[in-house]
Amino acid sequence: QPSQDVCQDEQLPLIRDFLLTAWIEDQRNWHQSKTRRHKRDHEKLSLAGEMLFFTTLIAAVLHLVFHIFHVGGEFLAGCLTFLAITCPSFGGAFSAMRNHFEHNKLSRRSEQMARLLTGIMGRLMEAADMNSVRSIVGEAEKLMMSEAVDWHALIGFNILRVE
Repeated sequence: QPSQDVCQDEQLPLIRDFLLTAWIEDQRNWHQSKTRRHKRDHEKLSLAGEMLFFTTLIAAVLHLVFHIFHVGGEFLAGCLTFLAITCPSFGGAFSAMRNHFEHNKLSRRSEQMARLLTGIMGRLMEAADMNSVRSIVGEAEKLMMSEAVDWHALIGFNILRVE
């Protein structure tokens, strides 16, 4: 059975607006900023890995060409050898960081949360009585708690270990 409304009808917009701006909208905005940050970090690590791959490939090909045609001298050959040996190590490190921190997965999760919270905000703005507000706010609370538990399971125990 629905509980008795605890506020008068003229107070409902104040309570609804407070819940929207102080809680739900703030959470949505946080998830939108996290989506952008995680996408950016994933793209940076991916780009760094790709650049190192192509640097390695070019260094190896140039090293081979210079060796075959006996051009470039020992210093250039040493530099190309150094690049061909070290770039894959750095590329592997960037790849490991990208996989460990799971920026792509986290950006998709935050994007989904922002979308769900936007839907809740729309329904809350249309709520006509306190029982509707209470029900929608309860749904928002469950969604945010579920997301926090999922985040902790995904990231909370994901400790970076050097082995």
